Amino acid sequence: MKGDEEVTPGETYDIGNVDGKKYIAEDRHRSLKINQRKIVKWRLRERMKTGSVALVICLNTGVDPPDVIKTEPCARMECWHDPLLLPKGLETVGKALQAQYERWQSKARYRMSLDPTVDDVKKLCLGLRRNAKDERTLFHYNGHGVPKPTNNGELWVFNKTYTQYIPLSIYELQTWLGSPSFYVFDCSGAGLIVNWFLQFAEQREKEYERMISSSTTLSPGITPIKDFIILASCGPNELLPMNPSLPADVFTSCLTTPIKIALKWFCSTSVLAKQGIDADILEKIPGRLSERKSPLGELNWIFTAITDTIAWNTLPGPTFQKLFRQDLLVASLFRNFLLADRMMRSLNCTPMSFPKLPQTYQHPMWQAWDLAVDVCLSQIPDLLADPAKEYKPNPFFSDQLRAFEVWLEFGSEKRKPPEQLPIVLQVFLSPSHRKKALDLLGRFLDLGTWAINQALSVGIFPYVLKLLTSPSPDLRYILVFIWTKILALDKSCQLDLVKDNGHSYFINVLASPSGVIPAEEKAMAAFILSVIANNCRPGQIALLDSNLLQICVQQVTDPDPSLRRWTILCIGKLWESFEDAKQRALELGIHEKLTQLINDAVPEVRAAAVYSLGIFIGGGRAQIELNLGLLLTGVTFDASPMVRKTLIEALSRLTHFYGSQFKEEVGKIHEDSHGKKKSGNPEESPAVQDENIWICLWRMIVALTSDPNPDVAKAAERTVNSIREPIPISSGSSKNFNLNTSTSNLKSTTKPTNSKSLFNKKGSTSFLSSSSKENGSGSFSGFGSLSSSNGVKLKDVKDPKDPKEVSSPASPLKKTQSVDFSKLNAQDEEVEISWNEGDTFTFYEWSCEFYLKPIMKSSKETLDGKDFSQKLWKQQRNALILNHLPEIQHAFELKTKNVKPRFDEQVALIENSPEATSSIIFHPFEPTLIIADDKDGINVWDYETNQRVSQFRNRSTENANFNSISRTAQMIILNERDDALLLCGSEDGIIRIWDGFDERDPPKLVSTWRPTRALPHGARSTGLVMNWQQEFGLLTTSGAGDPNLVRIWDLQQEVSIQSFQLPSDNIATAMSSGVEGSRTLVVGCSDGTILTFDRRSSGKMSPVSVFKEHTGWVVNVKVPKSDGKTMISGTVNGTIKTWDLGLNQSIRTIPVYNKGVMTSFDVHDWVPVISCGSQNQKIKVVNMDGEDISLIRYHDGFLGQRVGPITSVAFHPYRLLMAAGAIDCLVSVYTRPQF
Repeated sequence: MKGDEEVTPGETYDIGNVDGKKYIAEDRHRSLKINQRKIVKWRLRERMKTGSVALVICLNTGVDPPDVIKTEPCARMECWHDPLLLPKGLETVGKALQAQYERWQSKARYRMSLDPTVDDVKKLCLGLRRNAKDERTLFHYNGHGVPKPTNNGELWVFNKTYTQYIPLSIYELQTWLGSPSFYVFDCSGAGLIVNWFLQFAEQREKEYERMISSSTTLSPGITPIKDFIILASCGPNELLPMNPSLPADVFTSCLTTPIKIALKWFCSTSVLAKQGIDADILEKIPGRLSERKSPLGELNWIFTAITDTIAWNTLPGPTFQKLFRQDLLVASLFRNFLLADRMMRSLNCTPMSFPKLPQTYQHPMWQAWDLAVDVCLSQIPDLLADPAKEYKPNPFFSDQLRAFEVWLEFGSEKRKPPEQLPIVLQVFLSPSHRKKALDLLGRFLDLGTWAINQALSVGIFPYVLKLLTSPSPDLRYILVFIWTKILALDKSCQLDLVKDNGHSYFINVLASPSGVIPAEEKAMAAFILSVIANNCRPGQIALLDSNLLQICVQQVTDPDPSLRRWTILCIGKLWESFEDAKQRALELGIHEKLTQLINDAVPEVRAAAVYSLGIFIGGGRAQIELNLGLLLTGVTFDASPMVRKTLIEALSRLTHFYGSQFKEEVGKIHEDSHGKKKSGNPEESPAVQDENIWICLWRMIVALTSDPNPDVAKAAERTVNSIREPIPISSGSSKNFNLNTSTSNLKSTTKPTNSKSLFNKKGSTSFLSSSSKENGSGSFSGFGSLSSSNGVKLKDVKDPKDPKEVSSPASPLKKTQSVDFSKLNAQDEEVEISWNEGDTFTFYEWSCEFYLKPIMKSSKETLDGKDFSQKLWKQQRNALILNHLPEIQHAFELKTKNVKPRFDEQVALIENSPEATSSIIFHPFEPTLIIADDKDGINVWDYETNQRVSQFRNRSTENANFNSISRTAQMIILNERDDALLLCGSEDGIIRIWDGFDERDPPKLVSTWRPTRALPHGARSTGLVMNWQQEFGLLTTSGAGDPNLVRIWDLQQEVSIQSFQLPSDNIATAMSSGVEGSRTLVVGCSDGTILTFDRRSSGKMSPVSVFKEHTGWVVNVKVPKSDGKTMISGTVNGTIKTWDLGLNQSIRTIPVYNKGVMTSFDVHDWVPVISCGSQNQKIKVVNMDGEDISLIRYHDGFLGQRVGPITSVAFHPYRLLMAAGAIDCLVSVYTRPQF
């Protein structure tokens, strides 16, 4: 309240933003699992080349075939020449056809056979197959001068004297040419050839299988013909067009000269013919096909883009890859075949193909082609009339980019893929449109893995690989972004980048000064370089030779956490199993620089440092590597499960590479323990009195088997199991080593009060010591220099016995399956573990998942309608509740002056569970009440409907090996104004944070850690006391294994940032921080003392004020948020005191209970009312002056039941509601009448 200041209705307080900052809501809290990603087979296993071409032309110039009656006039042009008008017409046509094919494949071997005989064709085919070997051969057949194919599967050639037509069996043709092969049949009735060809191929397959199954000797010609492609000009019963305005070989012209025939056909069907555009003008179109800036070259460029687009949008993925990406000549002919299909159908012919293609002649992109041709040809007369006139580029590509951009505004995985994607690749060839095309492609890739797969399948890879040679700084960011997306999904491109020196591009980006290139871009470059080095020895060598280690170490201290993270991971991947890189890193002292980063403020950076230092282990440098292991054990107190998971992964490498030493030392522990039990000697085992480094590390690993995170605990147990068998034991002991026995023995010797339980050297640090020494940032200090044994006794440290254990710089990386640790021994140390397989968490692989998610910032709201509406509704609801507080205060004050106050109207009676109530908390904005019972049960109730919302147990897993039942001592709601989380603190000192706790589905454990030392075996906990400040993200804890130590945790950093000891061995029993923004911490103690601390104090924390008027255990202490200057405290003897924080004495004492024990009390943050509960079955509500408001002893209703001994009372943070729970499992909710 504001003292005596009058509050008017409608007034609002400055109580913070409606949204507020969210904590424990990062990617690392959602999931640490690596999702299985589907990668399309975009990379061809092997590129096919058509190396030999047979051109078989049967014209018999001057003689028409007997079965075809030709019109007069009739089409006579063959390859744009009239053979009747030339002295050597047949030879001219043959040479022209070869020239037309050479435009598409200039390096192929061409052989012509003009008006051949059967023997000529046989000789030609056999020779081509012999020379081609495994390459594809193309057989082009022009049968315009012979009859149509027969119904017996034959086509026609000539005899030697050209007096007869001789049939040539297609079956024989298959035998001679073999496979892989490509056939083009341009003749009337060509569909008959296709049908018989397929029938003969099937027949060969069946004969082959029959001979194989019967073990019969194979006949010379019986081999299956599997890899073949066919293009045919028309159907089985169709004749070729005879239009005199078109060539006789329209089909061949479409395949080999598509632009020329397309323009000629377009003019014959377009209104442009009436505007003076005729065949003569078409021959004068400026430019060449290879000049994209010229009219003719631009049309060819557009034609390629359109036919590629049609094919990609209509064909299945594998078919598209085979026909349009595998073979350059095949791809060109099939693009042109799409034009032939369109043209020939307009001439009453139906071209055929194998593989059979879907209908494409009516695809909408043909309209775009007609428009592009129209725009181009309309300028030709003016260009010819005035050569100085400039040609206006066709708007086709800019229009298609705009269409792609529109698709991106509304596109998603559920919609049809954008048909413009192949066109975008063609636009990369244009410098004027390249930047925009790359930007749009980047936006498309950012939509998700499905989009990356689509782009790879369409053929993006060679284009973006070639663009790495571009010096343009404008393209740098988007190229880095595109490559980041590609490598995040498919890491198989490493060798391509190294082979083409593409890694240099990204090294230059990473090495650029920070002010020149944004840190985000450099972080992506570091990610790309880490992928290049990941399990790729050529990549590691190339990067090491490029001085990448020196470049990365300059970035590890950059202010940007993402850049720090990825440069650290890049270093780790560079030296993983690569001794040359490790040696260079030792010379540069990089490993020591990384050790400083395990105390970084960002959990991902800490995990990256632990991961990279972990994979440094394994080079036979025992002294350095074991010191690293000791240093890493300080991470066991990290609040982030992700960091601890990475830690156990690193420690497991130690147990692998030094397995025999660990087994020997652990065996000594077992042997000493066995001897101690046998002799009954009460003295401590020598192994505990004089520990060496192996035992120190072993104890840390065993301690992790009790980690509250089940994944960490299971990983630690696997590591322990890798050492437990076989254990070297003296001959006098025949019993096998048992995990449970060993673990219990180790745990029992790891006593919290034993300052020698880790290190005996002066200046060393024990993270389990009673003082829990921490540095200024709250992180645990290290162990000194890694190059010496300073701070640790390296007794009996030996290098690995087997030199095979150390990877040789020249040895290739081995990829093996997971190995059972228990099978490893000193003679079998060369077995290599696959750290990326099985259940092992791999921080690097998980980190790569980040770049598969959308990361581009959009100008529009990224939430869909449902999520956005829900978020907006929550904001409005929260604002309404908060702004209603002054009205509640004002009404309460008026009623207090005029009417005797009451606070005993029961609005809900909840029968929670068979167990007693331990703790109660209201959700600030939802009508829910969270109740913790006396064991580990959590129940969430809707107090308005009196219905249970959810029920679960506050434990990490249902596996009893990783759990012990512990009462939930206190609950806190995080992120109350948005997606709330429930933080539960157990008496055993474990904190668990749950998401979805108020939903029907089981909640998800998003984080858990142990903020205090573990309780000694059999010790009784004083509870876990906590205080939360949402505005700062600070959680203050005390109790359990550290009852007189207070730690302050930053939940954004997930690390302890401050700690201080309570004076006089006091035990913290209650905490409060008061108003939002307050840096004051109030701590109530077991002896009645109340201490106040100022978090702004530098150095060692000491109390600012000490209040000593209480004489009993402080039940609760509260600084109401409406004031900030007043503190209310209550003790177990029933006394409540009001304090002015500026004075050292109380201003009011309220004796609530003269008899009985006050078990709980709470103060409303905004209304001057106090609630107290006691063991004598009473709930008493008083005001700040100590005047009674209500005394509750019975539940409402006829013959109301007497309330049980009260265990917990709690006020609603913003409403006039009070909940009280007792040992009889009943929880009541009360309010003031009319509220």
